[in-house]
Amino acid sequence: EQMKILVDANPANPDAWLAYAGLSLEMKDPATAVTALLQAQKLPMRDPSGAAFMLGQSYEELGRFDDAAKAFLSIELGDRYLAAQAR
Repeated sequence: EQMKILVDANPANPDAWLAYAGLSLEMKDPATAVTALLQAQKLPMRDPSGAAFMLGQSYEELGRFDDAAKAFLSIELGDRYLAAQAR
């Protein structure tokens, strides 16, 4: 709940949304993670591929494999590219 307070207080901060998404995934709540990640992707980010990778993982946990594939395939060359393509 404290993370929700943080994003409510900082809705224009993509890092807050990413942290909320990460915590939601750890708490086995991928649906909330998807919502947070989609919000983060609307904002300018330093590492959009990290958000896309986490979004793909969240969709996988929800059994939404087509959406997961789209998220992974949206990742461009970089640190997470090979890991995303392997999924």
